[in-house]
Amino acid sequence: MKQLSFLSRFFLIVMLFCFAHYYANAQIYDQVFNTSGTANFTCANVTVTSSGDAAYYGNWCGAQPYLIGSGSGGSFTYTFSVPVYNIRVLTSAMDYGEEIEFYINGVHYALSSSNLSTFNGTCSSANANCTITGSGDLGVALNTTTTTGAGAQVDIEYCSGINSITVSENTGSGYGSVFSFLFYPISIAQQPINSAICLLSNTSLSVAMCPSGLSCLYQWQVNAGSGFANVTNGGVYSGATSATLNISGATSSMNGYIYRCKITYGACTSVLTSNNAALTLYALPTISISPSSATVCAGQVVNFSASGASSYLWTTNGPNSPSCVGANPPCSTASATPSVTQTYTVTGTDANGCVANTSAVVTVNPLPTISLGSIASVCPGASSVSLPVTAVSNSPGTYSISNWNNTSIGNVTNASLPGSIPGAITINIPSNLTPGTYTGTLTVKNGSTGCISNNYTISFTVNAPPGISITTPIAVCV
Repeated sequence: MKQLSFLSRFFLIVMLFCFAHYYANAQIYDQVFNTSGTANFTCANVTVTSSGDAAYYGNWCGAQPYLIGSGSGGSFTYTFSVPVYNIRVLTSAMDYGEEIEFYINGVHYALSSSNLSTFNGTCSSANANCTITGSGDLGVALNTTTTTGAGAQVDIEYCSGINSITVSENTGSGYGSVFSFLFYPISIAQQPINSAICLLSNTSLSVAMCPSGLSCLYQWQVNAGSGFANVTNGGVYSGATSATLNISGATSSMNGYIYRCKITYGACTSVLTSNNAALTLYALPTISISPSSATVCAGQVVNFSASGASSYLWTTNGPNSPSCVGANPPCSTASATPSVTQTYTVTGTDANGCVANTSAVVTVNPLPTISLGSIASVCPGASSVSLPVTAVSNSPGTYSISNWNNTSIGNVTNASLPGSIPGAITINIPSNLTPGTYTGTLTVKNGSTGCISNNYTISFTVNAPPGISITTPIAVCV
């Protein structure tokens, strides 16, 4: 085996450090090398064997490039469990006139250091020292600034996929070559997965393919029942030509659609196709509310019930919030005491997490009011009293009086208020009431809405009769 020169060894040490730093996150095949002898071992996704005058450096099964030092006749063979599509060759020492040979899937390719300083393009049979034989899906690009090939970068894209490659340094004289390889899998690292969402909601489908430094072109496709067709941006779709397809506001007609992504990688025209991903749409629950509308008087309690979901949330756009009645969850019943007209909304969530709502408008009629004066006191034997009415609001038409503290005073129900206000209400009382103060409760009612006012306490007093004093006569002489 030819020995590596001091300069070659120096380049090797420097490149080991740089590769470890720069490519720590590259998507490459894991590999391992010992410090001497031939290699016959398996690491993640690749089996390596060596023969002849070949040496290898490093000790990796991690995400690092691996270096090979090879003399004339030495070779390494890589067999991949998953095909690779890109090889990046980085040389730290390659003597002038030496040649690196590749047998990719059994087809021979060769690259010579004698043209590294002048060649920069696609390797073809027109380049004297870059012999290409076999299939036409190989592209090689070289960049270097030295005639010795140190620091050259060779990117090889083999679009149909590399299952095996044998690499050797095969010609020239002097010291052997030192070079490294990065292999990129020809597989989709992240496949799209099925998505189950609620009607009119959003989702996304994603793929991951391209290693750092390479480029990929994406085209999402959809099968709506009559075969796959390209997705275009617009409507519910965005990202149709990116790694992530976004669906916003999925409609019921999209239930059961199948999606996939076509990926063109690097400079290749070959296309990888992702796995299929199905879109499942759950129907939204149908929520019912009872009562669906109501008209009440201010301060009246309204009881609601809902159905069609697994749990419920009650809200309002007004000042009087509803509260659950019974278990919460599910909170299928609620009550509220509205003071003004407002809308009550119930939002239901079903077992799939899908949400819908419905509302009920509660119209609130105001309570009538009345302003009263004081009843003048009366003497015993009076048969009626007069209650002054100074003002009314919200259109009361009748009044009722009850709850006297003396049951001999009769109740009044829905008697007409005075025809004109200010006015007075005449209250009939028993003429035999004893002196004292008598109280009762008065309400007024709006005949159109049926709303009854709050209670008003009324009272009157029966005065005691005036006293008569008789003195003893005095005897006199006549």
